[in-house]
Amino acid sequence: MFRTTFYIPPSPFTINHSAKLVSVGSCFADVIGAKLEESKFEVVKNPFGVIYNPVSILKSFQLLLNNTVLPNNSFVENEGVWYNYYLHSQINARSKEGLLANIKNITAITSKFIGQAQLVIITLGTAFVYKQKTTNEIVANCHKVPNANFTKELLSLSEITTSLTQLVDLLKTVNSEVNILFTVSPVRHIKDTMPLNNVSKSLLRLACHEVCEKYSNAFYFPAFEIMMDDLRDYRFYKEDMIHPTALAENYIGDKFLETFTDETTRKYIKQWDKLKKALEHKPFQPQSEAYKKFIKETTTQLKQLGQYINLTKEIEGLQQKLE
Repeated sequence: MFRTTFYIPPSPFTINHSAKLVSVGSCFADVIGAKLEESKFEVVKNPFGVIYNPVSILKSFQLLLNNTVLPNNSFVENEGVWYNYYLHSQINARSKEGLLANIKNITAITSKFIGQAQLVIITLGTAFVYKQKTTNEIVANCHKVPNANFTKELLSLSEITTSLTQLVDLLKTVNSEVNILFTVSPVRHIKDTMPLNNVSKSLLRLACHEVCEKYSNAFYFPAFEIMMDDLRDYRFYKEDMIHPTALAENYIGDKFLETFTDETTRKYIKQWDKLKKALEHKPFQPQSEAYKKFIKETTTQLKQLGQYINLTKEIEGLQQKLE
């Protein structure tokens, strides 16, 4: 067998479909969040968009949970669109007032959700940061402002560990029951050069280890190690040879579910996967009696599984077809 698999111990806690989950950080946080959504978990993923470095991730949570006032010099206008240096460029508006309103709305919804969440997943992408020269503040996104306005620096292990420690403490103050799960994104940042990308990832991984050793509610999931060691073949990478393929993402997602769900929840997920494939069926003759029978039988199965998973949307969609 041309692979190196490794054992991932069962988690000391498990999640089920009643749990509220949050996934924040690099683009791989979106991947994990999407996998959980597909499996019918209730998830909030990257409310302020993709954020790669630990300092900016901390700042985003401080904004969400501490009602932090964004400084005026953190707002920037570029080609008629307003952005904020604390947030990803997908959070934008045609006016500063509109952007503030968007941020206020996101904060109101997400802060309440985090206060009720059973698990917050933090995916770290890079230890490199960009600092705005005029303020010396670390930015989450440069918003296509010329590079001359920023300096690029590598965070120290102490700076990363301090940010993650403050993040865990902050989450515990608003939700004493929450578990925090750290991961390191397996996506390489080749613009940093391959040697320095490895330095960056090593710092992130070591910081995760130190924080998880310190807190009983902080844990690590080896997404990075699965990609680098178990799936170390270019057939698991997209054409850019950097990003994991859908096959690799699903494999890592399945490992995640195996680690953090119990047997009953996994059974419901398998049942949903079968029904999801049935829902993707496109009939040749939608008015046929055979198709009507298929809809009725599938609806019955959805209602049975709907006692444990929220399938209201799917049930209503089938009933409309029948009508």
